[in-house]
Amino acid sequence: YFCPHHPKDNCFCRKPQPGLFLQAQLDLNLDFSRIKFIGDQTTDFLSARNLGIDFMKLNKKESLARKIDKL
Repeated sequence: YFCPHHPKDNCFCRKPQPGLFLQAQLDLNLDFSRIKFIGDQTTDFLSARNLGIDFMKLNKKESLARKIDKL
């Protein structure tokens, strides 16, 4: 899922707005209480917080694969 809009468009699908997350939830039958969101941006954190999704920050020195292994 991706948002094709410019940040100035203030659309419902661009993070931290919930549009794409809610679409994925419908398409994939996601239970937000059982998933983890790994991200490196403030908008990632805000999105997760707004939707009640557990968030794990990915630091610049960490690899995504290593972070997933920790789960």
